[in-house]
Amino acid sequence: MKNKLLASFVLLAGFLMASGTVSAHHGAAALAMDKEVTLKGTVTSWQWTNPHCIMVFDVADDSGKVTSWSSETSPPIGMIQGGWNKNTLKPGDKITVVLHVAKSGAPVGRTVYVLLADGKKLLAGPGGVVN
Repeated sequence: MKNKLLASFVLLAGFLMASGTVSAHHGAAALAMDKEVTLKGTVTSWQWTNPHCIMVFDVADDSGKVTSWSSETSPPIGMIQGGWNKNTLKPGDKITVVLHVAKSGAPVGRTVYVLLADGKKLLAGPGGVVN
């Protein structure tokens, strides 16, 4: 009886942990996943945080108007596997960002990859560095 109770508790605890993770994750319904947009800008912030790293960068249009963009990436563990670290981006860095943007037109999105000023291309996840 004691073993059955313990087994039931372990099974229930495992189920609760798994279901909490699944229900807490979000989808990409708000993003235009069928097209990629390329933006050139200047990093203002690089946040190495869970559940996703966040890159904030300023983009100037042809008239000089600056828009601040925010784009999420994978969590830090996935970024490490992709060659990133907490110091990969610094305020002032010039970058080219390819991302899936919000369908609403808001200046937010999900990063696909970043092209650094030195030509290095980094995928925004566990895929790694692409030359």
